[in-house]
Amino acid sequence: DICYATLAVVVNPAAGKSDHEISLNEIDANLKKGMKQVRNLIEACVPLCVV
Repeated sequence: DICYATLAVVVNPAAGKSDHEISLNEIDANLKKGMKQVRNLIEACVPLCVV
């Protein structure tokens, strides 16, 4: 068996759908928030992994 998982961080959920451009500051803020959530999730899951 190959066990794996995928995580994705969406930094611009409506890319091309808005009337205005999202700023790089907004993208950066979304990325930082998302990566914090990814780290928290990985930290919570790693102890549950059985090798």
